[in-house]
Amino acid sequence: MRILNKETYEIKDWTMSEILTEINRDRSGDWIDYDETDWLEGWLFWVEENEDESCYKLLDKHSASVERELAT
Repeated sequence: MRILNKETYEIKDWTMSEILTEINRDRSGDWIDYDETDWLEGWLFWVEENEDESCYKLLDKHSASVERELAT
């Protein structure tokens, strides 16, 4: 997935593993990690809506939504 760093304006391709690491980082011991089936929901809530804690933006949300639907 293409990810924009909103501080440096650098665009990088992230693997699913890198995306999941960002979503699931710094959570409590009772936390249930997001995985490949619900990562987009987690990304939108914990990363993009949480601008105080994250500087990343997913550039191809439409592609990600379609990919997620095909996986289920």
